[in-house]
Amino acid sequence: MFPRSVHQTIHFTCLAVAAFSMPVSVWLLSAVSIAGLVNWILGGGIFKKLGVLSQRREILVLLLLFGMYLLWLLNTSDLVGAVHELKIKLPLLFFPIVIGSSFTITKRHLRLLLFSFIAGCAVAVSAGYLAMAGIWPVEVDDSRDLALFVQAIRLSVLLNFGIFSAFWLSLDRQTGRVSLRIILAATAVVMAFFLFNLLSVTGVVIFMILLGGTGLHMAMQGENRRTGVVLSVAAAAIMAASVLIMISMWGSLHNPDDPNSNGLRSMTLSGNHYTHYPEETYLENGNLVWINVCEEELRTEWNRRSSMSYDSLDHTGNELRVTLIRYISYIGYPKDSVAVSSLSKKDIENIE
Repeated sequence: MFPRSVHQTIHFTCLAVAAFSMPVSVWLLSAVSIAGLVNWILGGGIFKKLGVLSQRREILVLLLLFGMYLLWLLNTSDLVGAVHELKIKLPLLFFPIVIGSSFTITKRHLRLLLFSFIAGCAVAVSAGYLAMAGIWPVEVDDSRDLALFVQAIRLSVLLNFGIFSAFWLSLDRQTGRVSLRIILAATAVVMAFFLFNLLSVTGVVIFMILLGGTGLHMAMQGENRRTGVVLSVAAAAIMAASVLIMISMWGSLHNPDDPNSNGLRSMTLSGNHYTHYPEETYLENGNLVWINVCEEELRTEWNRRSSMSYDSLDHTGNELRVTLIRYISYIGYPKDSVAVSSLSKKDIENIE
């Protein structure tokens, strides 16, 4: 339809926008994938392109990933949900077919694509930091809420690629000026800090593996050997710290640490009897959940403080009474009317 050079320009533009949108917008990624596929068709030479695909069998294997979702359609009762998932998975169709049969990407093109991807990661991270600071108008109740545009686990995986891409570009003199390489290195560090703020186990494990592997590879090479040693030591230190933190968390979950809050009490300040379930060993923040419980007072005081019934379900579908008891246990109070009356409005909203 257009000259070949125009179609190639559109093709590369679609790739650059797709790279940017990966950590920013699933819908934009799907839209640009469709645009790239349309451009690929209008570019003509379909049979020649298919011939190229037939010679690249590894691409056909990637296409099977999209075929899995097509087979899933045959046995689904939720057609709307299936179509929604297919829209999200469109890149699995776009990238193998369009990229695999188009012109070969040069090193310069690859750098530009990586710059675009890193820019998208930087936008996602900046938005997350703004949300953490309370500047971005969103409610952050959990570390996963810092991923504003895509799922936290997906963002953590993408950030790993962005971190090490930025690090690699910062070491490559062909990237450009020293100032640009310093900015890339600083961006990698900022993204790494944000990755740990996400508290994604998958992301952190991938980061440690990549950091250690990169460090060992560089340490065994002639150039950047010192940097490789530093990265290897950093990976070992992070891994050791993670193990110590997990051991500490396991201990706090399985060993009550405050005898005062975990001692059995007989009566509340209002003169009602506490109920204890010593066979239940569940802990919240090191405090036993099912001791010092007076549900009579909890029910009365909660129904006075909240429009949601004590015996109803909370907004996540769990028993509200259980959520309340666990919440008060986390704070370290006996489960009675005094504890409920001391809860702030924000605490009530969190429990609901």
